[in-house]
Amino acid sequence: MLGGVAARRWSAEANRSTDMSKRKLTAAEMAEKQRQSREFETIFIRGKMKRVRRPPTLEAMDPEEFIRRNAEPIWLHQNEMWEYLEGQPLADETLDTSMKEMTKAQKRHLRDLAAIAYDRELAEALKNLHGHFTRWQVGEITSWDLNELIHKHHNGISRELYSLYTGSDPAMPVARALATHFLRWDEVNEDCRPLLTGMAEYFSGDNSVGSKA
Repeated sequence: MLGGVAARRWSAEANRSTDMSKRKLTAAEMAEKQRQSREFETIFIRGKMKRVRRPPTLEAMDPEEFIRRNAEPIWLHQNEMWEYLEGQPLADETLDTSMKEMTKAQKRHLRDLAAIAYDRELAEALKNLHGHFTRWQVGEITSWDLNELIHKHHNGISRELYSLYTGSDPAMPVARALATHFLRWDEVNEDCRPLLTGMAEYFSGDNSVGSKA
């Protein structure tokens, strides 16, 4: 008798569990399931299944591969990640200006040029930000949208430019500014041009850039 009751109770529990497994998940439950799937994976350790957090990725790539594919040479050099520069043409020859002997006058001139380029490139970024203020004033975007764009400017291009132009070696940002046309070659003293030509060509990918005057 007791055995029959226990069997019926077990059968009822099994049916309830089956019904719950077949129940359609709510939107919140489905979102949580997808989040869990994105953040965790199942691996085998000594024959046993174990759920662990997935390695971090950027745009579906591991951080190392993302950096290798997307980082600019100047950023890699500033962050001492020279191993990622291996195999890139002219890397050894164009990114070693800081090792060359420069006079105090040359260093001072390059710092002055870096300050000019910094101001121009920051002004360009601020013009883009100002355009969003105009959109906000005419009602194209909300105050929250504008606030988010301001944060993106501060945490993005503003910080990138600060890091780029305030480093100890002004030659690289000056060469980059020449390649991106924020500086002109006729603004560079003649005795400094040989220090910058190779790097400017490297950053622009245009072998004729060094001849601009």
